[in-house]
Amino acid sequence: MRSRSEEPRNVPLSLRAVQLLAALLVVASLLLLTRSAGSSGVNLTRNWGFEEGFRPNGVGLEWQPFVLTGNVTFAYTIEYFWPGAEHTEGDTSQLIISKTAFAAGIYQRIGGVTPGVPYAAKAAMLTFFESPARPANDGSMEKLVGIDPYGGTDPNSPHIVWSPVDDHDEAPWVDVRVAAVARSSTITLFVRVNCLEPASDPSLDNQVFIDAVMLAQAPTVSASSPPSSYSPTFLASWDNGQSAPGGSIVKYDVQYKNDVDHT
Repeated sequence: MRSRSEEPRNVPLSLRAVQLLAALLVVASLLLLTRSAGSSGVNLTRNWGFEEGFRPNGVGLEWQPFVLTGNVTFAYTIEYFWPGAEHTEGDTSQLIISKTAFAAGIYQRIGGVTPGVPYAAKAAMLTFFESPARPANDGSMEKLVGIDPYGGTDPNSPHIVWSPVDDHDEAPWVDVRVAAVARSSTITLFVRVNCLEPASDPSLDNQVFIDAVMLAQAPTVSASSPPSSYSPTFLASWDNGQSAPGGSIVKYDVQYKNDVDHT
């Protein structure tokens, strides 16, 4: 998959056998608003930065845990490490630690959304396989964000629209993003990590840090292009961009696929 961020509305793309993805209408939704997450009408996630506290089980208020495989501990960084430990805003973040391979995360049901309207989500995530003092082990820990547009709570539901996997290890923090069209007045936001290997020594922990989890109504745009083209050049156009409530569209992200080399 390739991507171009463009200001103009009409862009010629020069590739052999390229296909503009029909999902362009949702692509603009990945430009999730970066203005203050506390702004009314923008971010719909409760306890989005985990500054409102945690329950005794170590899970942030307003969030629910899930563990599909392995043994994990939920905690928050101030309690488990020290004040100022890994976080992207505020004072703390959600922590998941384990010595085993695991698939686990947190979710939150968000009501008051409008069926048929697209919503976009993102979570800041950081993983350390075994220890930040050891060499990075890319591919060992998969970070994902998902939206169940029907509001279900099963992390294995086929209804969930998952983000692409980010499996790089250690710094920097990454914003994992996804967008989906609501099919109910309640949708569910999932933040998940698949750790594919256990720690190699009992003194080591596989660590996940989650912070700044946001969901907002997404901006949209109307797009037009041929379904596919074998010409060296074709024209893609877009118009009627609608910003999300409380925000503005700053650019358009055009994604296209080359069917020759499947990139």
